Amino acid sequence: MKKIITAHLSYYRNDGHCEYMINFRGRITEYPDISTLVEPLLPPFDAKLALEKALIDAMRKSDFTRPIAEADARVDRCIIGMREIINGSLRHFDSAIVDAAHSLKNRFDDFGRIEKKSYEEERLVVNLLLSDLNNAYSAKVAMLGLSSWVAELGTAETTFETLFAERQAETSRKPIGNLIDVRREIDPMYRQIVDRIEAAATLGTVITDDFIAALNADITYFNDHTHRRAKKDISEGDHTVVEPIDTQAYTGRPITVIPKVHYREKDKPTETLSLGSEFSVTYKNNINVGTAELTIHGKGAYKGQFTVTFNIARV
Repeated sequence: MKKIITAHLSYYRNDGHCEYMINFRGRITEYPDISTLVEPLLPPFDAKLALEKALIDAMRKSDFTRPIAEADARVDRCIIGMREIINGSLRHFDSAIVDAAHSLKNRFDDFGRIEKKSYEEERLVVNLLLSDLNNAYSAKVAMLGLSSWVAELGTAETTFETLFAERQAETSRKPIGNLIDVRREIDPMYRQIVDRIEAAATLGTVITDDFIAALNADITYFNDHTHRRAKKDISEGDHTVVEPIDTQAYTGRPITVIPKVHYREKDKPTETLSLGSEFSVTYKNNINVGTAELTIHGKGAYKGQFTVTFNIARV
């Protein structure tokens, strides 16, 4: 008797999971004896599969994903550009401009790496920064020739917030349901159907060998190819956020500070990685006074490397 091999459903990406279930349902239709055998189990399965497909289709059809990403990149370019001008002004021959640059640099530093924050965090920080630049720091902004940059940042931020609000409204009009919950509900239904087919194969009441052979070929493909969840690459800098590391006191021994590491993807909650299970750390030049390197190595669901620096100083 042939057995149905295990489909690793929890490893399938959302679109791959839905595609597999549609393929599975199609296989059943191809074999009338199998369809008759599992007919009582099909109505709830079909209803849940229809909802899963509607949710996947709604995700794919969003017109706002790319424009939102582009608007966010425009905001980031403004932040980075202003920071570069400020840093360059620190070497200006005019001491007044140097003083203004120091003041602005310190204010930017207060907010950390703004362009690395999640959408929600970045919105809060950018609006606070804009308020400062247009009010308390306006004279210093003008002195460094940054007024046009501040205006552009304000326009870019408004564009982003408008698009984001429109996408939120679009989301509220999508089919009701949570894709994770739907997957949790349809998977047991799938296994119940599979169990009934295997029971029939054991009893020999239905000729199932051809169906099982075809289904096993499908499962092998889905398990081994692109429908398997890919590891997240921390080496892609736009995704990895490492909280700033304070200057460490020189001790004459290796400094092994543990970083706080976060991984973010657009439109998804920021994930905080765990040392040991999701990343490990190696160090370079981490004994003497100066700049040390810390490299984060992805583990588990994460891959790649990401290097940051921190300072060691005598206190």
